[in-house]
Amino acid sequence: MTGVYAELGYELVPLPLVPVEERVRFVLDQAGLILDQAGLRRT
Repeated sequence: MTGVYAELGYELVPLPLVPVEERVRFVLDQAGLILDQAGLRRT
């Protein structure tokens, strides 16, 4: 399955084995996004 994603141009990033809140922060950071009271925005 990883090979198929790579062929389609997707780069898979391993998620840390931590609570969901930290995973969300990690994913948003990788995407260059910030989630605050105003909503979701780019860094």
